[in-house]
Amino acid sequence: MDAEGPADEDSGAQAEKGIISLVWRTKESLDTVDISRFSMELFFLDELLWGDDCAPVAKALLESGLGEDIAPQTGVDLSCRFPTICFALRGAARKDARKLRAAVRSVLEDLCGHGIPRGDIERTAMAFDFNNREIKRPDGSPYALVLLRRCLRGWLYGAKPWETLLFRAEFSRLRRRIEQDPSYLPGLIRRHMLQNELCSLVTVMPSARWGRRRARGEAAAVRALLAGQGRRRAVAAQERMRAFQNDASGDAKVSLVPGISVADLREPGGKVSLRKLSVEGVPFFVSREPTNGIVYFELACPADILPPADYPYLPFFALAVSQTGWKGLPWDKAAALVGSTTGGFGAYTCTMHVPDCCVPRKEQEPETGRDWLVFSFKVLEERVADAFHLLADCLTGTDFSDTARLSELAASYYNSIKTSVVPNAHIFALYRAVCLLNHNKTVDEIWNGVSSLFTAEKLCRTDAALLARRLRSLLKRIRQGGALMHVTATAQGAAAVRRCLPAFIRETGLHAPLPARVRADSQFHALTKLPFRGRGEGELFVIPGEIGFAACAMPGAPFATPESVADSVYAHYATHGLLWKEIRTAGGAYGVYLSPNSASGCIRFLTYRDPMPGASLAALEPLLRAAAEKPFDAAEVEKAVTGTYSDENCPLTPAAKGRREFLWWLCGMDGGMHRRRLRQLLSVSGADMQRAAVRFAEAAAMSGKKVVFCGKSLLSPEIQEMTGKTIVLPL
Repeated sequence: MDAEGPADEDSGAQAEKGIISLVWRTKESLDTVDISRFSMELFFLDELLWGDDCAPVAKALLESGLGEDIAPQTGVDLSCRFPTICFALRGAARKDARKLRAAVRSVLEDLCGHGIPRGDIERTAMAFDFNNREIKRPDGSPYALVLLRRCLRGWLYGAKPWETLLFRAEFSRLRRRIEQDPSYLPGLIRRHMLQNELCSLVTVMPSARWGRRRARGEAAAVRALLAGQGRRRAVAAQERMRAFQNDASGDAKVSLVPGISVADLREPGGKVSLRKLSVEGVPFFVSREPTNGIVYFELACPADILPPADYPYLPFFALAVSQTGWKGLPWDKAAALVGSTTGGFGAYTCTMHVPDCCVPRKEQEPETGRDWLVFSFKVLEERVADAFHLLADCLTGTDFSDTARLSELAASYYNSIKTSVVPNAHIFALYRAVCLLNHNKTVDEIWNGVSSLFTAEKLCRTDAALLARRLRSLLKRIRQGGALMHVTATAQGAAAVRRCLPAFIRETGLHAPLPARVRADSQFHALTKLPFRGRGEGELFVIPGEIGFAACAMPGAPFATPESVADSVYAHYATHGLLWKEIRTAGGAYGVYLSPNSASGCIRFLTYRDPMPGASLAALEPLLRAAAEKPFDAAEVEKAVTGTYSDENCPLTPAAKGRREFLWWLCGMDGGMHRRRLRQLLSVSGADMQRAAVRFAEAAAMSGKKVVFCGKSLLSPEIQEMTGKTIVLPL
């Protein structure tokens, strides 16, 4: 099956590569099998065959040259009556589709004929055991929903709710079958894939024709609608819809929905569990949390000891440092060892900003308000020593000498950013809108914004040997910069970490962090400059597709003030009230958000999947000015306060609690500030909201750089006038 997706007219060679998927539909339906066993088997195969880059099918296809990296569509889908299994390769040419299918079959046949390596089975078993123990809250949703979804997997098709919830017992049975019968896993591969004729080969290629066909189809649909009912009736129908949207009589029905009041909310309690210790002169932070036998360890190395010119390379360094092998161990062997030892191992970048009210603490704690490269792992308590050996080997033995692997990672890094821009363009727009606000926001744009897309494209063009030398230099200097350490664990887990640290510190030569290098802000600002056409304060990014996104920022109240708390309550009211009604319901945007960031003294406005991003930006100021004239009744205040409390007091996993406290410390804050903020929140009044509404209206007149991401079909003189500078993103 061939299909096309959106692309610009000038995509050129980029449009010659897309995603090729091999999709099997299982012969069995969920209402005819033991769902608990069936789903466990499919998930195990999914992790075993292509769960990471060192899994046999994934590794073989990455090394085949048929594509650039594993596409996110890869995986098992158990949400339908007939589940599907998908393997997809991104950056593949249409002409190589049949070669891809043959290559996948060849690897599967080899596994069935010669046996599945024991290391791959152990790696998969560790991933399963770890994922079951770890308490997760995907997308911030309650952990109870994770458990409920497990129940629904079987319950929807006739099984008892608890049958698909009892993971440990089913996994133990699966392990026994694997141990007792060497032909068991090969048999599953044959049944679900090799001997399954319900298989589709799907190619999706970017094409400018897609947008033109869609535009013609929409125009034809409008003409047919007008021809069928006449222009007058169509306009009348729109007017009735608008009247319905503006009808306030529905508010009475909304009041019938059960809710909570401010009186129902409790003032926040709890203790801050973070403690600062020292081991061999290296700062060591401990967060005691009930982590269910899992240890979360972070080694934070200061990035600000490096010159600004190195900053764009740090996110790729963080990706590559744990995925290129070390001490003579090839990358796939190292990855397999990591997979059979830990539940996660890698590095990431983060930048911290100290609010003005916390500057005195920064003077006492010089590690606050800095930029960091953080190495991290999560591991079962009984494997802590093994994890520290791996981290020590990574820090002391990585030389990035596998240039072929480095090139693979560079392509994967570029693809992952490219494919994230359109779905998350509202976030990229926001990074651009605030990138000159302070150092923290500038670095965020360099590491996570559109600037990183251009860095990634440059990495793909860089000679791999030259790139390896740069990464080796970075690792050497990062190690020389010292580090902080942080662990989130139970008392037993923290003690296990404490026992390992002296030897780990001596082996790696760690010491306390060096002071930050003195740099001018202008050096970082220069790293955010992009090849725009035209002049102006705002920015317009042209992307594939027929949708838009918008963002801007305006001045807000400073952190830890009563005004900043009232601003949050009013922003919640505006987002879910007047902006929702005018920009989402009537204007057609899929999302609209007004959100203060008092730590940086700004208020952020952004829209998501917006058919009229320019109109949304233009509407913000008049909407806020009109709202400032309106008094707030008790019901509105109640809803706004309880809604804001819910946003700011979400339950966290034990790991997230520990990490939040550590990040607070790095920002010069603590849990006491958060609790005081929540107490202030519960006392916000209608008068406080009224004053906030006036502040927002005044701030809207001073909104800064306006940023729009949209497809060519949405370009208008209004958008081009309010932005000025234009760039067509190479997506």
